Amino acid sequence: MDVIEVSPKTALVSSLIFGGVIKYAALNWISSRRQMVLERVGKVSALYFYPVKSLNGLKVKEGFCSKTGLEVQGQIDRHWMIIDEKKVSLTQRTDPKMVLITPSFHDNSLHLDAPNMVTIKVSFDDVSKNSANPVECKCREVPMTGVDCGDEVAEWLTKVIGKANLRLVYSGPGLKKRDVLERAKNVTLAKSGNLVAYPDYTPYHLATDDSLADLNNKAQHPVAMDNFRANIIVKATDPFEEDYWREVRIGEATFQNVRLTTRCKLTQIDPKNGEPDNVTKDPINTLRKYRRFKELGDSPCFGINLTINQTGPIEVGDEVFATRHTLRACCES
Repeated sequence: MDVIEVSPKTALVSSLIFGGVIKYAALNWISSRRQMVLERVGKVSALYFYPVKSLNGLKVKEGFCSKTGLEVQGQIDRHWMIIDEKKVSLTQRTDPKMVLITPSFHDNSLHLDAPNMVTIKVSFDDVSKNSANPVECKCREVPMTGVDCGDEVAEWLTKVIGKANLRLVYSGPGLKKRDVLERAKNVTLAKSGNLVAYPDYTPYHLATDDSLADLNNKAQHPVAMDNFRANIIVKATDPFEEDYWREVRIGEATFQNVRLTTRCKLTQIDPKNGEPDNVTKDPINTLRKYRRFKELGDSPCFGINLTINQTGPIEVGDEVFATRHTLRACCES
């Protein structure tokens, strides 16, 4: 048998290469294992419920994470919407005073309150009478349907907001819901079958107190968390660590982080008075300086959009667990 002699130099190089391969494989295995392991990342510090798209929200202590959004008192987040005379969704982007209208639920009816206005009450029984004849409408350019809630609330909204021919519609249980992929811009991690009524993108939106503190330390004009209209607020550890969370578990409920949340001028509106900050243009101006990513275009990011895998109850104080990834949710296809 022939014997091949290997010089000490060749042997050293070979061992270094082999060692490097083993080290790379080990690190890759550790990284992949970490992505599959749920780690405790924080606690739920607040919950917000926005039953009517673009109106004021309600701070709540508990709710149920349903397939199409946070459910409180039998009502689901962003399942009511105001439409204009063209049957297109109305938002604070064009009508910032909408934030001064506060919804609530009492005695089988939706109540709407606004400064210097008498409370308007929308009976669920009256709405259900119209459920057989839903109207065609659009939410962020996507065709949808909704049950018209009647002339009385329409006149009230027209008077408060100052636009003619406004209507309130409701996405009842039997009406078509939008698949998140129908507005598939930068939601490559989402799967078909994740449904919403009238949110912009996904049924859940999460943000952290730590990211808000970091932003406010840099901003000329600090803002409150409700400027961002997220549902689930988490006290974590590091600013923007939520970018790297992939699967999120809170109690029995599990979620998938499908994209970073892009922000628009709506976040510049003060929820207390409906006035936009047109001077400092914060928080957008500050976020633009360090929270833009080429995968998501020119809009800066704050918070994450979640779809839901498993439903379950949620309350303030719940521990939050997540798997981590080496890439941000916007940077993987």
